Amino acid sequence: MTRADTRISLVKRGPSWIAAPGSSTLNTMAATNNQLEFDVVLSPQADGSYTVTVPALPGCVSEGDSREEALSTVTEAIEVYLESLAAHGEPLPAMPVEFGRVTVAA
Repeated sequence: MTRADTRISLVKRGPSWIAAPGSSTLNTMAATNNQLEFDVVLSPQADGSYTVTVPALPGCVSEGDSREEALSTVTEAIEVYLESLAAHGEPLPAMPVEFGRVTVAA
């Protein structure tokens, strides 16, 4: 299985964050002018669906039958995650997440 990394952009609208138009294409999270961008990891599954994780948001996982659906559902999952943090007065988790690559014998 291969894995694809992409970025989801969210824009602050009042107390909520919504998906920015045209978002999706790395840095685990970037914040600029009321906008947050999160790296997400798309993992293709044997049945053709995708599982998506958000390294900067522990436990934030979603899935979809297609890549597009998976990106849509993870965007919703991120929005709900951020709304929950705000509702409970909790800050965003610490952001330092590093990506690396290792080589092993085949």
